[in-house]
Amino acid sequence: MKKFIRSLISSILLISVFLNIVFAQTAPYLAGYNYYSDVKVQSLRNSSNPSIRENILAASFVGAVGGIGFGQTATPDMPVNSIKLKYDSDKSDGQRLSAIINEEKVTVPLYDWELGPIFLYADSKYCSCISLFGSTGDSELDESIKENKDIRYLVSYHPNFENTLIGLRLLQMDSVLTAGNFEDLPTDANEKIIFGAGERELWKRRSNDSFGKFTSMITDYQSYVICDLGDKVSIKFYINNNQLNLTGNFYIFFWRQKSYEEIEKMIPIVEKKYGVEVDFSLGNYMLKGTSYKNIEMAKEYIDHNSVIFLEKFSDEVFKNIHLLEEANPVVYNCVNKVMQYSAFFRYCNTKNPQNWTIIKEQIKKIKISPDIITPNIAK
Repeated sequence: MKKFIRSLISSILLISVFLNIVFAQTAPYLAGYNYYSDVKVQSLRNSSNPSIRENILAASFVGAVGGIGFGQTATPDMPVNSIKLKYDSDKSDGQRLSAIINEEKVTVPLYDWELGPIFLYADSKYCSCISLFGSTGDSELDESIKENKDIRYLVSYHPNFENTLIGLRLLQMDSVLTAGNFEDLPTDANEKIIFGAGERELWKRRSNDSFGKFTSMITDYQSYVICDLGDKVSIKFYINNNQLNLTGNFYIFFWRQKSYEEIEKMIPIVEKKYGVEVDFSLGNYMLKGTSYKNIEMAKEYIDHNSVIFLEKFSDEVFKNIHLLEEANPVVYNCVNKVMQYSAFFRYCNTKNPQNWTIIKEQIKKIKISPDIITPNIAK
């Protein structure tokens, strides 16, 4: 009997611990998005670097991944002879990471909830941060879920942004022009805004009319990708008042796919260039030929020549990107930090890989809070 009671008590304690773990997480409310525990969307593992124009002009990327992605490596705005990172957990949050550049120690102003995910994202080979074209790994199951739950998208996150506040901020930025909730912030079960350390003061700076001004600029386009396109965005770092500073704003790459008629005009070019036969109908194409290599090259040619970059329009929006920052400084600054600091960390990794390995082991141990369950479906 005593064994039974001890066993029962142990079971109750285990259940209690489990419930505390589950309910310690914050399931955020963001209009149009939700979390379904029975939907297992795969992590986003896409290594295509969207800072390279050739990559982002591929229909297979913008049409099947899209979302947000950054791949640049920052450059110093000064001569750098040596650089290493140091993490001190005894210091105040936001002051724990420092960079020693040319023997000068400067603060890297990141809170732990930002530092952990961004550092490990920069350490990975995957550039994409988030996509609404996620999958369970089974296309038939994907369609069944969408139909049964009446949803349009499955949300997929880079492994280091899943269930983090950064992941939540990325989701809101990714849907900046589609969801109609950019001027708000997600809330918890008590309808309180979810803030990370350092964000409350930012929120007070928002402007009520900036988002309207921004959206009034947006005209005809098919979709967009938020990225650090290399010939548009310059990410540099410098030291000011014993603190690391970074420059550069993310770019919104607006695009549209070529029309049926425009793609059809490519057929004679493809057939002559690669010696293949193109069967094109209803917006789809099949390639026939005796050379596998030529077929693959023809596919790549079509893939990279089916997208039209709305460059003048994108550049004009980029000139006014400050309106987004004014409309929602919390979301804007978080996403821009992901771009800037991942680029800086890539530089550090390249210049001092031994130091990087040591720091990475410390960063892995950081406790990230608040504890978020990121939405995995979108209406």
